[in-house]
Amino acid sequence: MSAFISARFQDSVQLFADGAAYDHSGAVTSFEDKIRASRRAPVAVAVRGASGKALRHADMICDFADEFGVEVLIDGLLGQYDTSLKARRFFKGDDEAGFDFAIALWHPQRGPMHYRLHSYHGIPAFAPFVLHELGDVVACGAVFDPQTLFQLGLLPVVGDPTAWARTKGVEIMELMRGRLGEPLPGDTIAKAYRIGGHVDLATVTAAGVKLRRVRLWNDKIGELIDPYKQQAAIGSRKERRAAKRRAA
Repeated sequence: MSAFISARFQDSVQLFADGAAYDHSGAVTSFEDKIRASRRAPVAVAVRGASGKALRHADMICDFADEFGVEVLIDGLLGQYDTSLKARRFFKGDDEAGFDFAIALWHPQRGPMHYRLHSYHGIPAFAPFVLHELGDVVACGAVFDPQTLFQLGLLPVVGDPTAWARTKGVEIMELMRGRLGEPLPGDTIAKAYRIGGHVDLATVTAAGVKLRRVRLWNDKIGELIDPYKQQAAIGSRKERRAAKRRAA
């Protein structure tokens, strides 16, 4: 399942994602870079679900943006997903599972923007294979009451984006990590904790994309993720204790 968060500010989009891949039992099989970034264009894509195929497709989206630009990416390739049999067939096969993309970019005329694109049914008002423009923030990866985020002071998205990225974005990832994940459609994995490995942050501005690792967990390959046993290796002791209390 994994998780991503995308938050839009006046001068940037902040995109977070974890890095765990796992087998059908929920045991970690590898750690992946689940945020892909264009080399030149101000475009980054975060992936959850069906990670093998989805990561290859995310790379294709970023390469397309480098070659043709952001406007052609939005109006052409991504804007036609709902009628693109080629895009749908890319995810067909014995290992087919649902996927989610969060796409953060800087538009030449409209500035910072972010979108969601997914392959499965079941999200009210969000049809599959259709590019959906998002509001200020979206968090996908675990079920929790959005009111909780307001009560904890994690929303709304206001102020300095750098400060928000250092604290609140990572805190929401910690909150989601502590919840048992529901599988995406087509995902046969057992119900388990499935947010782990690390948290990467992509900052998308008019100048391009900057990537950095902002959290590293002590999850082990071959083992189940246990957010209550393992503490984060990055972040202060106070931050780790506070995140554990919120997740409980």
